[in-house]
Amino acid sequence: MHAGQREIVDLVRHHEKIVIRAGRRFGKSTVLEWIAAKAAIGRPGERTSGLRVGWFGPDFRRNRPSFDRLARLLAPLTTSRSATFLSIELASGGGIEFWTLGDENAGRSRVYDLVIIDEATLAIREITPVWEQAIRPTLIDRGGVAIMAGTPNGIRADQLFYRACNGDEKGWIEYHAPTMANPFLRADELERLPLEYPPLVYKQEILAEFVDWRGAPFFSEDAWLVDGKAVPMPSPVDRIYATIDTAMKSGREHDGTAVVYFAKNRLHDRKIYVLDWDVVHISGNLLIDWYPSVLKRMQELSDQCRARYEPRGPFVEDASAGTILIQQAIRQRMPVEAINTKLTSVGKDERALSTVSYHASKLVAITEYAANKSVNWNGSTRNHFMSQVIGYRPGLPMSHDDLLDCYTYGLSLGLGDGSGW
Repeated sequence: MHAGQREIVDLVRHHEKIVIRAGRRFGKSTVLEWIAAKAAIGRPGERTSGLRVGWFGPDFRRNRPSFDRLARLLAPLTTSRSATFLSIELASGGGIEFWTLGDENAGRSRVYDLVIIDEATLAIREITPVWEQAIRPTLIDRGGVAIMAGTPNGIRADQLFYRACNGDEKGWIEYHAPTMANPFLRADELERLPLEYPPLVYKQEILAEFVDWRGAPFFSEDAWLVDGKAVPMPSPVDRIYATIDTAMKSGREHDGTAVVYFAKNRLHDRKIYVLDWDVVHISGNLLIDWYPSVLKRMQELSDQCRARYEPRGPFVEDASAGTILIQQAIRQRMPVEAINTKLTSVGKDERALSTVSYHASKLVAITEYAANKSVNWNGSTRNHFMSQVIGYRPGLPMSHDDLLDCYTYGLSLGLGDGSGW
């Protein structure tokens, strides 16, 4: 462990409630895994001294890596293990059970000596009710210890993590450290971070400071431009793909259905190009009649840009009318791919935050065609794509965000980890 992680371990030995506010890649999960393992093992030479540990994370996907690492570490001492329920039982009598914060009954009926809440700010819903009604009572019997860790996610007075860090929640002792406190990270990578992230994103994600996002600009137009200008249609490229955000969300049956067309060109300059976009008013049952025009446009762009591979997608938001469109496209043997629910289930602000570094690093360029295009929609003739993306402000409501969603989906799929993140 590095010095910062050792400080956290020392805090756990002397306090009952500790909140860790640290930048990305500081090593939060690593030190939490070490603490959980030591607690479950217990004192050397004492066969029944192991403690009961409850681990609470945002979802199964984020819990699984920590479970796998702990399972490998504790294998020589393990008496039983469930990869289905994510639980580990040790010969010492100790054990570790994993829960998701999306479960409002997480931990109910259990008794724990130690509770760990990892990535507290990434839970889909605010965790205060789960903490107060389900998690906290598990510590009463044995006077257990609670550790909560995360990176700030805006200024939210209703958020347990924010209140604990700012002294508004009694009993919590805060540990704060930026990403740079991890000495094992490469110095040259750390030096690049202020250049690759917008200032407020850097302040929140790297310095681990609370940022008020209301009204702050996020995606700048300059980041799209090369020498101050939109670019010609790229040629050749690797592949064309498209993302679709359908209408009929939140009961708004005739909201916009949007599509954005991208080119991926990693073999040449590693950029993503915004080639074209469109937004239409169309009811859900007629989407399948509109869909072939998207496939046709993808093929036209593929030919124009001399793509090396066949078009991919379209990637469709698997929600509401999008689900119907996916089913109809499959039934009619038309190409279609559902956007992973891990992307569609998080909020607009979270998706924007996960892609802003790609945008700010100038990994995305907009073509002259897409930048100069205007269409009449909702009684307004303008470039709706640029107005939605550039006009986006975290924390503020938007009357229309269909093209913005398509853009963030497109960046996640084209520049993410291969599965859209």
